[in-house]
Amino acid sequence: MYTHLGARHRTSHVALIAVLGLLLALAPGLSGAAARADSTLVDLARVQHANTGAYILQRVEPTGLGREWEALGLARSDVDAEEWLDAYYANLVEDVVEKDGKLGPATTYERVIIALSAMGKDVTDVGGHNLLTGLADMSTMGALNSAVYGLLALDTLGHQIPEVAGATDPTTRQKLVERVLALEINGGGWAFSGSTPDPDMTGMALQALARYADQPAVAAAVERGVSRLSDIQRPSGGFASYGKESAESTTQVIVALTALRIDPLTDPRFAKDGGNPVSALTSYYVEGGGFWYSKPGAASGMSTAQGFYGLTDYLRFVDGKPGLYVMDVVDPEVTVTTLAASSPRPGVVSLAAQVTGAGATGTVEFSEAGSKVGDAVLVGGRATLQLTGVAAGEHTYTATFLPLSSAFKGSSGTGSVVVSQVAAQPVPSQTTGPQVQVKPRAVVLKAGVRAGVAVSKGQVRFVVRKGGEKLVTRSARVDARGFATVTIKKPVLRRALQGAKLRGTYRVVVRYLGSTEVKRSSSSGTFRI
Repeated sequence: MYTHLGARHRTSHVALIAVLGLLLALAPGLSGAAARADSTLVDLARVQHANTGAYILQRVEPTGLGREWEALGLARSDVDAEEWLDAYYANLVEDVVEKDGKLGPATTYERVIIALSAMGKDVTDVGGHNLLTGLADMSTMGALNSAVYGLLALDTLGHQIPEVAGATDPTTRQKLVERVLALEINGGGWAFSGSTPDPDMTGMALQALARYADQPAVAAAVERGVSRLSDIQRPSGGFASYGKESAESTTQVIVALTALRIDPLTDPRFAKDGGNPVSALTSYYVEGGGFWYSKPGAASGMSTAQGFYGLTDYLRFVDGKPGLYVMDVVDPEVTVTTLAASSPRPGVVSLAAQVTGAGATGTVEFSEAGSKVGDAVLVGGRATLQLTGVAAGEHTYTATFLPLSSAFKGSSGTGSVVVSQVAAQPVPSQTTGPQVQVKPRAVVLKAGVRAGVAVSKGQVRFVVRKGGEKLVTRSARVDARGFATVTIKKPVLRRALQGAKLRGTYRVVVRYLGSTEVKRSSSSGTFRI
């Protein structure tokens, strides 16, 4: 895959970035939440990003100086590019040594510092040379792009500006900010030259100023810049520099907007009839990997490098990671939330969420169909909730982990459960009777059962006593009209009396034994023979 270039070597990887969030109040309609992004387009961006990453690894040689934008995109992505980056760094060190640390204009130093910072390399010792010395004198950074990338390079990892003997105008961050502000075009926006705002330079300027938006002058310039970008956006959703719509121009706007916590996919100011910046960038994609510039279908080196790091930036935004150039904050640890849902009894649901990530703290919010049903504190990686009064049927719940610390990334999981019907509570009943009919050879006992519902099942037990002694017990089922009837022959009574006289007063206790719909009840009465 790689050609051997003399004693040159091959590739390495690391990266960390931080979130800004300073300008959501500047204009209404800012979404700021990448979680609301259109999932289909985001999925497309992921596929194109993976394919282009593979394309760079296979087709672009890590030849050292000049491959900084590819190195930036790879180092800030999840692409496994360690070999390529190691080779790039080894070859770059040879270039720096060969040039005795004199790389040329300040923009070259800036570009290299950005790439090496993304890789986690020490920019103060690259082949024995401190590259930050190339940014120590403001007199070398008079052009807008040099001031912009000077800020971006210095702020990636909070690099300290070295003091260099002979510097006529020692560099400070504030001087760079003021230079960028001074070069703003009347009415807002920036351009490399002329008085017409250019999306590339406006996007780059906004990227550099994002960290300084707490300064009123910067905030005002940023607001004007965002407004001008919306004004000059093409109907396709993309952007054109000097009349040429391209992946490069669109990428610079995407990176600027995400740095300001503006979602270029969902923000209404950047939704045009033909699309938005993200859909536009994906339209420049070349099947198999890469991005085109002047001829659709033919990958361009610069378009591929910038389009790739543009997607790297946007996917980091979607995934809740720090932005492309903010490397002084560790990426949050990815967590995985799983949800187990069960129904221990009718009408009751037990939810148990498990969250990976050692030491993760926070809460878990439980919801159904987008509506919150409760929450619980995460303890030992687990959060539980019990719901009652749940309707019968199938239910799907979502558990969303809301981390307390920015060191962890939130996550969610779903679980389904079927809840059975809650059994209806039986209604009270009233037993009436007994009605007694004494016949010559038998005694007929009849009892009725009344309730709030029709009583047509269950049994009624009749217990006949005389003088406190239980003589006979008989049971009968309740008929369709709610009555139960038994017949006790007199010979049966005589045998139960064991020689005592048949004549006398008898007591009858009637007990309705109940059913699933009707509660038990009883009544009593007497009769004489």
